[in-house]
Formats: sequence, C-alpha cells, structure tokens
Amino acid sequence: MKTIIIDNTEMYRDILREVLKESKNEIAIIAEAASAAEGLALLEKAKPDLLLLDIEMGEVSGVQMLLECKTFDFDVLFLSGSDERDYRIKALKMAGFSFCSKHAPTKELMASINRIEKQNNRQFTEERISVLRAHILRHSSHENYVIALPLHKGFSFLPIMDIIRFRMENESLHPLTIFYILSGDECWVPVHFSFYEELLSRHSFMNTDSFQMVNTKRIQRVITKYELHMDDNSLVPAKSWQPVIQNPISPQTSFFSRIIKAFRKPH
Repeated sequence: MKTIIIDNTEMYRDILREVLKESKNEIAIIAEAASAAEGLALLEKAKPDLLLLDIEMGEVSGVQMLLECKTFDFDVLFLSGSDERDYRIKALKMAGFSFCSKHAPTKELMASINRIEKQNNRQFTEERISVLRAHILRHSSHENYVIALPLHKGFSFLPIMDIIRFRMENESLHPLTIFYILSGDECWVPVHFSFYEELLSRHSFMNTDSFQMVNTKRIQRVITKYELHMDDNSLVPAKSWQPVIQNPISPQTSFFSRIIKAFRKPH
C-alpha cells in the first residue's frame, strides 16, 4: 500500500516511518511532507493509496488541505494530538474518515491502517470530502446535514433527518448498529452504538434506553409516557425511562417532558 506521510513535526514523521517499517503490512512510504502546501504539491504528482495526515499543521490544517485537494483516489487516516471533542474531529467522524490519536498505542494505529486497507473505500473519498466540507464550513443548515455510514462494503450517505432511530444489535466482539430510515430501509453499520450515540446527541437524538436513540424531529405523536409513534409508523417503547420520572411536580426533569419539548419544536 503506497503511503504518504504529511505532518509538520519531524520527530513524529520519524516515529511513523519506523512503526510502519516494523509492521507486517506491505506499506511503502513513497513520500513525506512537512506542510499542507508541500502535501498538495505531492498529491498532484504521486498516486498514494493512503494518506497519513496530521490535523494540526500551522497556518493550514490537514482538514483544510484535504478540502483543497483536486485528486481523490486515496484513503485518509487523520492523526491528531488534540482533544477528540475538537469540532473538526467530530466533522471527520460524520464524514466517515478514520481518526487515530497520536497518543494511542502503536497497535491501535496499525488496526486503523489494517481496517482501511481491508475496506478499500478510496472510490468514496470525494463524496466523503463533500460531507466533510458541509460540516466544517456549515454550508447546509443543521437539519440538512449528511452522515457517511460505513457499511461492510462502501458507505451509505444519509441526511440526518431521514434517520428515524438507531439501536445497538449486540455487544459482542463484532459490534453492530442498525439505523432505521424514513424510506423503510435499514442500514446495518459495523460500528459500536456508543460511537453514534456520542456523535448524534447534538442532532435532536435522544436515548429511549441504553441501546437506542430516536430522532425527536421524527416523532409523530406521543401515545403514552413510554411509547412513541414515529414518522415511519413504528412504535418505539421507552419504558426503561420509567425510573427517571420520579417527581411529577417537576416534569422538566423527566424524559417525557424532554420529548414533548422537542416534539413541539417546528420541523
């Protein structure tokens, strides 16, 4: 797998080079760059399979560099030493790009590279960059955001508002999250539920229990305190929230009141 490293820290480039040389993967480092400008120039000449790209690189970040690319026949693994709460990292996750912390163990880095090599999703890079651009530059309204969901083969690009709900299928070594779509389709994503629970919690999604979240903008009506009628005509139980509703005098603390409040917002 032909690889380019773009990172403004020479020491980290040296470390990456040594780690990749010691790995059992067939990885050939064909070029390195210390800035976004150098990286863009390299990408016009070289044809990498994988780009190891630092997010923070001085005046022009790795994310900005990617948005300026004119060629897209490669996959990207973003590297960062910053907090995962950084809005750019959230945008990368929404766009389906892989991310690895610089503080992570070597085995985690190699696992990310192995996953990218196995999935071979280079043909979807351009479309994922479009999703990333919308989230970074906020070209679309909050309700029109798209999320890139990785499948076993390829990606599904879904408007967030088309997602009715999603739930965890199991907690085994092979996690699976099922998304229920307005069209009636289902999207089976081999990623743990907690990843999307954290990612979509600010996009009008709420937990009905520990293993499911619903899109509050897609609630057609509330049948009872513990059952929701969704826009796809599915009935979603929320009975596990019953212990939370302890004081009827203070309904603002209950899940039911939160649902009602969200339901009354204009769609």
